[in-house]
Amino acid sequence: MHAEAAQLSKLRARYLGDWTRVKRARFNAARRYEDKLHASLIAFAIAGVIGFAVPFFSLLFASELNPFTVKVFDFVSYVTGGLSLTLGFMDQMKDHGGLAKRFHTCGLEVNKVLRLLRNTPAVTTQRLNELVADYETALAICDVNHEAIDEYLSDAEVRLAQARKKERSYIESGGVANVPEGLVLELADARRELKRTRLHLTFKIYRVYACVWLLPPIIGLIAWFTLNPGAA
Repeated sequence: MHAEAAQLSKLRARYLGDWTRVKRARFNAARRYEDKLHASLIAFAIAGVIGFAVPFFSLLFASELNPFTVKVFDFVSYVTGGLSLTLGFMDQMKDHGGLAKRFHTCGLEVNKVLRLLRNTPAVTTQRLNELVADYETALAICDVNHEAIDEYLSDAEVRLAQARKKERSYIESGGVANVPEGLVLELADARRELKRTRLHLTFKIYRVYACVWLLPPIIGLIAWFTLNPGAA
């Protein structure tokens, strides 16, 4: 009897850790898809501004500008606007908004099951099986899984949260001076890891957009400095 209770307690503790990690990863996936949706909207905005403002500027000041400069401006505006518009349409077709909503709903459902498990310290085999079934049902809301970067971000958030919890307990027992140096270093390392993970995630989302937005102006500058007959 005691062996079965101990086994159930171990299973409960493992499920608490695993489900908390999955819950955080699902919410992180929802935020990631929201960021992708925002990136596509920014791409539409840039396509509209670049595609309209730069040609209008070239037309307005055509008499004051070198003809080659006007060509460079037109090249940059047409290529940047066209690629940005195309990329925005491609990402819109992937339904990032719908995926974000589904991952968020899934995270809420997993959190509901997780809360029930937390509120059941003396869990029985039948109750645990019921909660596992509810957990699997919550996961089925999304027919796609979150990515590894979502779990990395979840792990970094958990590590920082645990370090902050330790810090609060030391502060409550003896003030800031009571916090050991090792914990201060652990907190700093956890913050750096979380920052690096978030930067990596931002890079993954915006890297293609950055190339589309930066390469045409760079090519235009190179062409203007190397091929401009007026600069000779």
